[in-house]
Amino acid sequence: MPRNTTASRGFTLVELAVTLTVLGLLLAFSVPAFNRINQSYQLKSATQNVSGTLRLWRERSIARGTEHQIHFNNFVPGTDWHVHEYNAAGVEIALRGGPGFPAGVRLYTSTISPRFTKDGREKNGLSGAIVLQNQNQSGVTRDTVSVLASGLILE
Repeated sequence: MPRNTTASRGFTLVELAVTLTVLGLLLAFSVPAFNRINQSYQLKSATQNVSGTLRLWRERSIARGTEHQIHFNNFVPGTDWHVHEYNAAGVEIALRGGPGFPAGVRLYTSTISPRFTKDGREKNGLSGAIVLQNQNQSGVTRDTVSVLASGLILE
């Protein structure tokens, strides 16, 4: 005798509504978390760019036998830092501007404008810090790049 069974295919409207509601809730909670993580990575990236920039100009001072001074500021339009290059006699021969920081990241404070000598040391024997800040919904976060008198750059 043949069986007459009806197989259910597809989803009911209730199942579809529950699934979409769960997915909507997951999305609603994950977007703000993703934004916080993204802002955190932007600050870390900006900090690494600053330390990389300092290391680059320190290495150029050593390689070329000249001096380079890096200024970090937030009052020059279109740039957040610039570099002065000096020849062996101490006369400025070039001024190079750097790019801006990512959106939301800004210079909080800079206690040093390092001037690297031809042996890679800080000319005035000073140590200091460049502090970057990112302000978001969860508060203010800061990250620091330190420059030692020996020319060593720490993140």
